[in-house]
Amino acid sequence: MRVLRNIKSAEPPPQWESTPVPAACDPEFDQECVLDVIDAASSQLEVTIWNAKDTNPQTGFWGECILNLSKLIPYAGNIIEQDFDVKQGKQFKTDIPACGKLMLQIMFQTQEQIEASAMEETQETQNSSILSAGTSGNTPQQGPVPYAMSITIIEARDLPNNGAGEPPETFACVSVIDDPAEIEDRHFHLIDHDLTHGKEQSHLMKIQPLHWSKPGPRSHNPVWSDGCTLAESHPAAKKLEQLHQEGKLATSQLRTPMEGKPLVFIVSLHDRDAYNAGANNFVGRVVLPEIEAGKPVDQWFMLQTQDGTQIEGPTGRPSGLHLQIVYSQVSHTLSAGGTRDARP
Repeated sequence: MRVLRNIKSAEPPPQWESTPVPAACDPEFDQECVLDVIDAASSQLEVTIWNAKDTNPQTGFWGECILNLSKLIPYAGNIIEQDFDVKQGKQFKTDIPACGKLMLQIMFQTQEQIEASAMEETQETQNSSILSAGTSGNTPQQGPVPYAMSITIIEARDLPNNGAGEPPETFACVSVIDDPAEIEDRHFHLIDHDLTHGKEQSHLMKIQPLHWSKPGPRSHNPVWSDGCTLAESHPAAKKLEQLHQEGKLATSQLRTPMEGKPLVFIVSLHDRDAYNAGANNFVGRVVLPEIEAGKPVDQWFMLQTQDGTQIEGPTGRPSGLHLQIVYSQVSHTLSAGGTRDARP
């Protein structure tokens, strides 16, 4: 991984190399690095993927992903998560066809934001020391404790125009699916929200949203601050596929209580005018393949189509959605307004 600049420089580009991971078709790195960026507007992030046991560039190079860092400037200070298509390399030529996707979490920070974060961490450490000095042990709870997921849809940026060439009046649909281990790559492209009440026949695995948000203002940058708290999820992917094959999925009310195990999260955005007119109302969506209990989420995500293509607004900047998610025991979950069906 390295930062490339369009301006020639005598200094070598900042770069980082991950620790090799075990051989697998779906390797998990879970590694972090920090790279200095002099001018984000004229720089790119290059991520290359290699076979650690093969040093020959002709056979050991598996592909690359390149991101223009200028697209991250509007999201400075926020964590962005996105899947990138692994493509054939430009610098390293190989006969091996590139394929697959690479999931990255990226935070671009200005120098001022870095300094402010350092000060906050210092203050939190001091406060933690003060609290731990007077904190006694907690009494363990008896019996099973139910879990719930509190979701807040904060705002969006750079949404595309609707079919009429106007800013969309957007609402959100939210669903949670049990057992990420059953989700295969094809499921990410097949599972989708059904906004036709089961009337539309499709090869897609259409599920009923568990929550409909209120419509936001007509804008490319709407603000909702709309939320819900869910205590049940859709069943796992294999059961959804079975219901789909039986023609029962779109109207299924089968739900699974949350038990603290990882869950798949889906939120899709839709244009209200097109929905009311019975036309294609899809604006974009975010799919998070694994939400874990006790790990709150508060970050921006780039919107994509069902096939994983990045969506851009009228200015060419990537469309983004700001979400807050808290998945925890019910006694610890902050309510975000309760579950509500606010469909247009």
